[in-house]
Amino acid sequence: MLDTFREADRRDLADDPGALALLRTAADGGLPAAQTRLGMAYQWGRGVERDYEEAAHWYRLAANQGDPKAGLLHDMLLASGLAAPDGLWSFYVEAVRARTLNVPAWPDALLGMGLIDLQACREGVAVLAANGKISPAAYVDTYVEMGAIAGTEAARQLRELAAKGDGAAACKLGELYATHGLELALGDPDATRWLVAAGEQDEASADLTPVWALLGRLYEAGQGVPRDPIAAYVYHGLAQAHGDDSAAVDLAAMRPQLSGADLAAAQERLEARLVALSGEGRLARLAARVQAGDADAAVQAGIFQELGIVGDPDPAAAAGWYLQAVELGSPGALNHLANLRTAYAFDYESPPGSGS
Repeated sequence: MLDTFREADRRDLADDPGALALLRTAADGGLPAAQTRLGMAYQWGRGVERDYEEAAHWYRLAANQGDPKAGLLHDMLLASGLAAPDGLWSFYVEAVRARTLNVPAWPDALLGMGLIDLQACREGVAVLAANGKISPAAYVDTYVEMGAIAGTEAARQLRELAAKGDGAAACKLGELYATHGLELALGDPDATRWLVAAGEQDEASADLTPVWALLGRLYEAGQGVPRDPIAAYVYHGLAQAHGDDSAAVDLAAMRPQLSGADLAAAQERLEARLVALSGEGRLARLAARVQAGDADAAVQAGIFQELGIVGDPDPAAAAGWYLQAVELGSPGALNHLANLRTAYAFDYESPPGSGS
């Protein structure tokens, strides 16, 4: 299938029926990169009559196999009104029934559009969690907001997951405690433990700004944790950097209370955390995962560089990451390489930045 797709992509779909036949063969064979390209052909009318519903169909198939570009193109079709959302609803129901659902955003999207009820959403989330695509904690806050479960029950579930090492659950639990004050209502003796665990996360699955703000106050006062002005300064700084204006007041009040050495140490720690939370820090962690053989991390790193999430857009560096992803077994990365080759005249075998 891979060679069939590569041959199709090198030819002009608009003027070469044979190229379209090759592409369809690869798409029918389940290759996500080919499915995405076939969806694009239907969306833009290259070699086929323009058909947005058919385009959406192929995008869904590819996205459900992990091609992030397909998911983006699909969602753009829905947002533009060119494709009807009921096709996604039918696909979702079938994928949940077959337990093959792999796109974490779709339960939330369909729930937001009113096309599924909360129970159908929860069934999809359960499939995603069973398939290892999301943490079971991912939607607990949504259930609380919709009144499906009480905050006390949500906290209990999250504590159980966090105790098993689920970082997403620790983030959600910390956020829940910070925003709802459940550490007082429940009398949880480990509340500050979960807040600290959440506050230390660099790959957050929740908005940690309220967690950082609360931790800053707790460390400053020594409430539930040892008094630590340096830690307080760091957490206040994180909260301010992520949009909490009141944290700027806390920082200004703390500076005169710190010695020169402590202020320098606190600022150094804060800057290190901000780097870890930045795009550069995320790219460094992705690179480490790629070194360990993670193909998905290589695709994500390529997207970072292609879109300019880290610095200016760098298609050459992106191509190098995508090539590594292909070598690690990600056919979906071929779709990204194909787009780069078309736009920048890269060759599959030796794109700039690949080291070849």
